[in-house]
Amino acid sequence: MKNIIITPKNNNGIDLCKFIMAFAVVAIHTQPLINCTNKYINEIFNLFVSMAVPFFFLSSGYLLAVKLQYPYQGKDDIDKIKKYLIRILKLYLLWMAIYFPIALGHYIISKTSIITSALSTIRGLIFVGEQYNAWPLWYLLSTVYALILIILLLQLKLTPKNILGVSLLISVISFGLDLIMGFDEPAQPILRLLFLLVKYSIGNGRILSGAIYIPAGMYLAHKKIPNPVNFLLLVGGFTLNFFTNNSFVSSYLLIVTSIGLFGIIQNIKLKDSSIYPQLRSMSTIIYLIHMYIFTFYYIIVYKQKTYGPDSFIITSFIACLISVIYIQIRKRVTK
Repeated sequence: MKNIIITPKNNNGIDLCKFIMAFAVVAIHTQPLINCTNKYINEIFNLFVSMAVPFFFLSSGYLLAVKLQYPYQGKDDIDKIKKYLIRILKLYLLWMAIYFPIALGHYIISKTSIITSALSTIRGLIFVGEQYNAWPLWYLLSTVYALILIILLLQLKLTPKNILGVSLLISVISFGLDLIMGFDEPAQPILRLLFLLVKYSIGNGRILSGAIYIPAGMYLAHKKIPNPVNFLLLVGGFTLNFFTNNSFVSSYLLIVTSIGLFGIIQNIKLKDSSIYPQLRSMSTIIYLIHMYIFTFYYIIVYKQKTYGPDSFIITSFIACLISVIYIQIRKRVTK
């Protein structure tokens, strides 16, 4: 297949939506509607914020693909993916180190043994992408694993369409694990062993999410979906997900709605402005730092983990403020 250069387009809409979705992630962790008793409002809220991380994955895949030559088989393309992989891995290890004092404090307060703490830390670092209150970091580890898989598949000369097929297979494994781990521990020895291996390693199928969404984002970089279809995917998937009680089906409907939303945002062309690159940087900082802020807030104000609208507002405001200050300092330093 002839190599096709994907020319980077106006991605201002993506930058703006990533900024909004960063606050959706803050909402997931601070639960502003915890006291809301209206189940319909809660369900709509949960369905919306659940698209946040998939949108980040899709954006990562898309923005990576526009820097490559389709079908990404050249050495330069694979080297670019490797470079991106190293950057994400460094970012992951840095923020794991930044969040470690919180995890250490939790182990001390909860009187967790040294061995258990060490094993929990190793498991969180390698398999889960989390430590105590460092919940957002799993996204980075999932991205690392997804990029490693994509590199391996490209080296095997698989086309983007074939890689998309592999990601579909991974989705069955991921959502299947989520479903299975929701059941009680099986009595049959072999099944019980497999159950325990998953339970004490990755825990569920979530860490495979990057391998589902990032190839989809890369594919969307050269396969534009018409806006009427995007609206149908978003509204139809959202509506069906509202009425379904099956978590396995719901996971696939989330893929549908997330792709529909991304397609709509991808097609929005906003006038160029310096604000959009800044929003892109702010979204990353808000995503990574908000749990640190939330931790200090509830400790100082409530002495224990407390959710609610005030936690969401204060955490969002301070995270936003820190991101602005950091960007301004970085601009002055790099001048």
